[in-house]
Amino acid sequence: MTCLGVFAISKNLAINNFQEWFIASYMILFSVLLFLYEFMWWCTIKSLNKVLRKNFGFIYKIHGKALYLILVACLCIGISPDTLQELDWLRWFTGIAWGAVGVLMIIVQITRPDFFASYMAPTAGILENNITV
Repeated sequence: MTCLGVFAISKNLAINNFQEWFIASYMILFSVLLFLYEFMWWCTIKSLNKVLRKNFGFIYKIHGKALYLILVACLCIGISPDTLQELDWLRWFTGIAWGAVGVLMIIVQITRPDFFASYMAPTAGILENNITV
């Protein structure tokens, strides 16, 4: 998704379409946000986890993360095919992949709620300071 945003910005240098810059920069921002959240599972940084949870707490729940992935998929598909030209396949691949994962997470949560019963979001930096979420 980051690559798609960077490609869209670099290809848009000649076109100068503000809407494409806006969508591509949001894609980069949202992909970095998702990367940082997923990074918390491997190496928790207390201050970063605290900031992410305070400002983007919806990602820490299954429904919130699934809807976030669907939003990101819409951003990916929303880039104009004229901007990406020969890389148009990348926006479809990225958008469909993120959207499918988001829809799948919602379907699994509804049909098999026990599947995510043991899901526990990273809590470093939150519980140590007696901050309730």
